[in-house]
Amino acid sequence: MEQERQQLISIGAFASESRLSHKALRLYATLSLLVPRHVAPDTGYRYYHPDQLRSARRILLLREMDLPLATIRQVLAATPEEAEGLVRIHLQARAARLERARQTLSTVVMLLHKENAAMSFEITVRDAAPQPVLMLTRRVTVDALIAHITGSLQTLYAALERQRVSPAGPSFGIYTGPVNHEDDGPISVCVPVPQLLGAEGEIEAHALPAARLACVTLRGSQCDFPAILEGYDAVYHWIEQNGYKAAAPPREIWLSAPGVVGTPDEALEVAWAFTER
Repeated sequence: MEQERQQLISIGAFASESRLSHKALRLYATLSLLVPRHVAPDTGYRYYHPDQLRSARRILLLREMDLPLATIRQVLAATPEEAEGLVRIHLQARAARLERARQTLSTVVMLLHKENAAMSFEITVRDAAPQPVLMLTRRVTVDALIAHITGSLQTLYAALERQRVSPAGPSFGIYTGPVNHEDDGPISVCVPVPQLLGAEGEIEAHALPAARLACVTLRGSQCDFPAILEGYDAVYHWIEQNGYKAAAPPREIWLSAPGVVGTPDEALEVAWAFTER
């Protein structure tokens, strides 16, 4: 024990050797990531052992990779194989975030230069009659949105076939909450039907009330995320600027066939119910 104490080095020397700041070392001690080997009871001075440098350098490298401290704690406590897996998961998530940022770049540049693309959208207004629908509602982020829509439509159309009923118009989605990389809606995938049908398992049957809709049609790349948000903004701004208020969650009406999703031939309509204030 006495021999080990003779090998201890001060926090200043340890910070210099490890390239970690005093502030970082104090934080890591508080979080029990890297605890001083000895704290002098009379002065509170912190001392570290040279064999702690390996852990300190590991923490430094992990922080340089932007790993959160909570993940670093898991890495330090894991086996080498588990630790490698945790680091790889973090890097994959970081790469995905970077790719999303790249995809969003053109939209951000447009906004920074104040090129108000929303003003170029043509907003139309129509009255929608009460509409019976079959719907499937789930919570999904934008990464799983297409798969959710495609799978839900297959389920809904199969239910119509069993009941020998034909759709009464194009299918659409109702976004009760935002859907993006963090928020997961929910979104209800709907197929309009000529009359109210019975529910079946997770399939719900509803009759949407009559509504006055403000609408905009989007085509090709305008339908891609995040460019599609400009269409939603354009409709919402039209409602607000004309003294109305949104009366229900927006609908995304899919005008093109499923096979052309993500192609220049894709077309959809954003329709938002509104009323007088």
